[in-house]
Amino acid sequence: MTAVSAIFDPAMPDETSISLFSSTSTAQLSVALKNGTDGPDPDVKAFGPSESDYGGVIAQQSQLASGSFRGFRVVVAATVPRAEGRPTTNQISIVSPVYQGLASNTLENKKIAVSNSDTSAWIYFLE
Repeated sequence: MTAVSAIFDPAMPDETSISLFSSTSTAQLSVALKNGTDGPDPDVKAFGPSESDYGGVIAQQSQLASGSFRGFRVVVAATVPRAEGRPTTNQISIVSPVYQGLASNTLENKKIAVSNSDTSAWIYFLE
């Protein structure tokens, strides 16, 4: 099942105020800009990998979570770390707008949540 997460940004124009993030079958992240009102979605406002791009690092069956830290929007997922042979752990990582590993996790636990206030952000996951 594809993981999804959405961020509503009231500062954006209505036709692009919702960013809908999803994981792809190639373990990458895609985003579609959606209308925040009852109007039609904008034309061609989706961004994602092409067939010729490198494979991604989002662990299959990972959840996505999104939030904001001081206005900086982030998407978090369980990712597959670089390892010799088969990995024995997952990483909890920021996957957008940049990649940054944050913590290690067991292979089985891919549940993630993000919460934020005006000045802080928290990432929750099972260990």
